[in-house]
Amino acid sequence: MLLANLIKGRPIKRSKTADLRPIAFVRFNTSLGKPKPVTIKALLDIGGSESLVTKKFVKKLRLKKSSNSSTVWTTPGGEMRTNQKVKAQFTMPELHEDRLIEWNLHVTKALGKYDMIIGRDILQFLKIDLRFSDNVVEWDGSELPFKDGEATPKEAYHIAEGDVMDEAVSHVKRILDAKYKKADLKTVCQSQTELTVEQKGQLEALLRKYEPLFDGQLGRWQGQEVKLELKEGAKPYHSRAYNIPRCHT
Repeated sequence: MLLANLIKGRPIKRSKTADLRPIAFVRFNTSLGKPKPVTIKALLDIGGSESLVTKKFVKKLRLKKSSNSSTVWTTPGGEMRTNQKVKAQFTMPELHEDRLIEWNLHVTKALGKYDMIIGRDILQFLKIDLRFSDNVVEWDGSELPFKDGEATPKEAYHIAEGDVMDEAVSHVKRILDAKYKKADLKTVCQSQTELTVEQKGQLEALLRKYEPLFDGQLGRWQGQEVKLELKEGAKPYHSRAYNIPRCHT
């Protein structure tokens, strides 16, 4: 219940955003061997000194009993005790998809509507800020809006539209807005002044063979459907281009 505090003779009213919480959908690795990440719901909690995860997600990981007595946690629902920890790996793709986090987490049977609590230990180490002034989670230049407490990945997964996305949209727009018309193949070939008469004829013969490609219309792929299977966690690879032999330059 809100206290009936009065400011300038008016009671403080509960904001519509009061139920928004710093929630992130985490990709959590559940296996020691081949990565088998699952998406779980995590609460970023500055009130928790350390971080916790529910036991059902760490059954295939190495659990360790705490060296000392069980840890006691004070929650709104009463005290909670844990006596196991696990070294786990996870990412927070809504903020930075390529940053793998490895941390020792306390293990508990249940955390209510959450699967994981990310406490001050991780928040401070990674320098993740919770801005309650505008309901935003900020981590190294990336921002994530707070979510409703009942949010699910299907309806509330946050995808930031950065420079790459903007460029992709702009590229598609340029294609769709372009003015296409049928190419005059004979004129194109005759305008190639660096070619001999014979070479111009050979070029025109080649282009005529594939004339439908130059009809000025955007086509559709009519071949067999192509499906690319990507490895989980794979990252794009870029290397220096191979040298071209002098005989081909």
